Amino acid sequence: TSLESDNKRFSKTLRKLQTGGLSSSSLQNGQATASDTNGGDGDNDNLLSPKIATSSTSMSSISVSDVEASDVDTERKDDDDDDGDAPRKTKKGGDKRKVIARRHKSKPPKKASDIKWTFDLTHKKIKAGDNGQSAMKPKAVSGTIRFGRLVHFSKKNPDNLSSYTIIFEASAGSNSTLGFGFATQSFSQLDGSNFGENNSCIIKGNAQFVGTDKVFACVDGKSYAHKSTIEALTLNAKDGFFQEREKVGVSVQFEQNIGKIWNESKNQGAADNEKVFEIKLPENDEICLVVYLAGSAKKKLVVDDQKFEFKE
Repeated sequence: TSLESDNKRFSKTLRKLQTGGLSSSSLQNGQATASDTNGGDGDNDNLLSPKIATSSTSMSSISVSDVEASDVDTERKDDDDDDGDAPRKTKKGGDKRKVIARRHKSKPPKKASDIKWTFDLTHKKIKAGDNGQSAMKPKAVSGTIRFGRLVHFSKKNPDNLSSYTIIFEASAGSNSTLGFGFATQSFSQLDGSNFGENNSCIIKGNAQFVGTDKVFACVDGKSYAHKSTIEALTLNAKDGFFQEREKVGVSVQFEQNIGKIWNESKNQGAADNEKVFEIKLPENDEICLVVYLAGSAKKKLVVDDQKFEFKE
């Protein structure tokens, strides 16, 4: 504004005159005498003539301190305008903008429903279908397919599992050409017949057991011989351990290192332990489930249910 411009000019002139000996009393009267400015020669054309000192606002009402204060205020305002994009500061120099604290929320605990295992999707001969929930064997093909993950209770257990149970249902084939079991990470015989002498153990539908000695062991109270039929598991010789279209349960209990297999259709929930195949799993190996599919006919095996329990 006009007043602010006058104030600035007046302030600059004031500084010059103060260094030359101009008295503040003369300034307050709105004029400078000749003796004040030119050594007393009486010249009226001095730097602060009444013409300059007089404006729309009387200079007599402006003291030195008022002018200096106005000058400082103007400079502060200019500084504020120049820093319009800068954050506002508090008295202590802090940023007045509201700070929003972003907290990293911990992931919710995994639920059993979050886990869904599948058959091996990369098997060369046995096809995994239905998003990995079924295994389909072509005619005249034999092989063993893995299901789920290789898990070690303490060394490789990303889901922190304590046990799991999988229920399967077979749609076709004789009970002697279908088997369920367990294998370690060293198992690699995926094609052809499986006689269990390859870091795996299998119990077939006709109750015949095959397994690798010194890797898998019998639990207390139950004894199985390699390539023998376990009659205690059968209801009769004809029906065997399980038949076509019956459901079969397979479970691993990590804390006890025990694997279990039973006929879910005839022994729901493995209620009759005498009719449950139990094997001691190796403590220092990773374990997964395996299914053996053989015979000349097509076979399809479907996952009916999956249940998982976690460590406390």
